[in-house]
Amino acid sequence: MKRKSTAFTAASVALLVSITGCTNKPYPNDPLEHYNRNAYKFNDKVDTIIYKPVARAYNELPSPARKGVNNFFNNMDEIPTTLNFVLQLDFPRAFLSGWRLIINTTVGLGGLFDPATSMGLQRDYTDLGLTFARWGFRDAPYLVLPFLGPSTFRDAIAWPINIYYLSAWPYIRPASLSIGLFALDLVNFRANLLTGEDVAQQASLDPYVFMRDAYLQQRASLMKHESLLKEEKAGKKDKAAIGNKDDRDTWEDL
Repeated sequence: MKRKSTAFTAASVALLVSITGCTNKPYPNDPLEHYNRNAYKFNDKVDTIIYKPVARAYNELPSPARKGVNNFFNNMDEIPTTLNFVLQLDFPRAFLSGWRLIINTTVGLGGLFDPATSMGLQRDYTDLGLTFARWGFRDAPYLVLPFLGPSTFRDAIAWPINIYYLSAWPYIRPASLSIGLFALDLVNFRANLLTGEDVAQQASLDPYVFMRDAYLQQRASLMKHESLLKEEKAGKKDKAAIGNKDDRDTWEDL
């Protein structure tokens, strides 16, 4: 599933922006800014009191153990990723994600190891929010969800559907095992982001604005990545057409 706990997503977006070098760009599509700011402050307190201390304790575990846990949950994420690529009619990427799932579940011992990446099958990502965007629901207002963090109206609608209908979580039994794995998933995800947690504070005098703009830039980038598939195919066709025209001109000149 897509794990978006308050500072989980905030830290991940901050880390993404710090790596890619994105600059802050104002996004006016924030009609609920007053509510969103209060939700952001609440989430930040929850992260400081609960999530961050637990994540720091988790990071004391041996690195191989944490790596195996991370691989396991990444492998679980391949299920909704594959299904969403199918819904987007992006069958080549659905095929690759499906192969990753099969290889890592079998050869990788249930996903604890990631032999698919070593074989050249790079991990990709999509979700139902991006599927909705691919279907035309692109310009969605910004929304901060309590406990869950930055989102949009589109992504907030898509998130529970993505979990309950496109992932393996509803089928894990008994319920105590599902709850335990879910908690471990959140802790693992938050622990992976500890190194990037201070980026927002250092990059902006208004952390809320930084998180909002960074999140929306991240989602816009993922949507643009989806559209680039078609543009790349169109570009190849244009180059081929130009090449054929050049050949014809040369032939006529002869």
